[in-house]
Amino acid sequence: PANILIALDISGSMTTTWGTSHRMYAAAQTIKNIVNRFGNIARFGLLRWNNGMTDDSAGPIVPLSAGSMSSNTTLLNLVNTYNSNVTLDTKHALYPHGGTRVDTRGMGYSSTYFNGSGNSFVLGNCSKTLILLISDGEWSGNLSPITVPSKEAQAAATTAASLKQKYGIVTTTIGIRDTALPATDPIYIDYQTVATAGGGGTPLFATDQAALESAIAQKLTSFLADAFSTTA
Repeated sequence: PANILIALDISGSMTTTWGTSHRMYAAAQTIKNIVNRFGNIARFGLLRWNNGMTDDSAGPIVPLSAGSMSSNTTLLNLVNTYNSNVTLDTKHALYPHGGTRVDTRGMGYSSTYFNGSGNSFVLGNCSKTLILLISDGEWSGNLSPITVPSKEAQAAATTAASLKQKYGIVTTTIGIRDTALPATDPIYIDYQTVATAGGGGTPLFATDQAALESAIAQKLTSFLADAFSTTA
């Protein structure tokens, strides 16, 4: 199977009302649907990141499972603990809090994992690996003019490019927003910078839960088709 590491932004803005629920609940339900849909051909893991207030630096809360698909079951059990769209408490593993830091946390933690305990998934293994970076953040450190990627995005892109060159890991980006973004928007440019460096194509932005699931499914369908043809 292919390896899909979901690097999920759990910053405080993920509490924002999004349709009939909040962004984190929508993300959790989307992950559940995606794992149920693709879980027979891909193993999934989950890594949380914000600005360091939740520490997954030692490894994902749901690491990829070697030789089995058990991480899919573990991930489903975790997201299923959201039993209503109003569940937002500090005891929950996906409680949104803190700020957003994509370079040292979102991509930094992913790099630490694949250069450490996750190394077995990318060395001597013909299966493909994807980092699915999901965020609602406006990454900080914007330069002038605004058409230039932020410093944070540039640093994250350097990490994505390194993982691509070193291990063949692909990184793609999915944005959670309230409105559609033009390709000239600074946020779009940041997400595009990281996805391009990681070989993940064009970033996709979702304005509701259905669009989020569609965006992730679109990326996975394309990636998995390429993964199986490459493996064959």
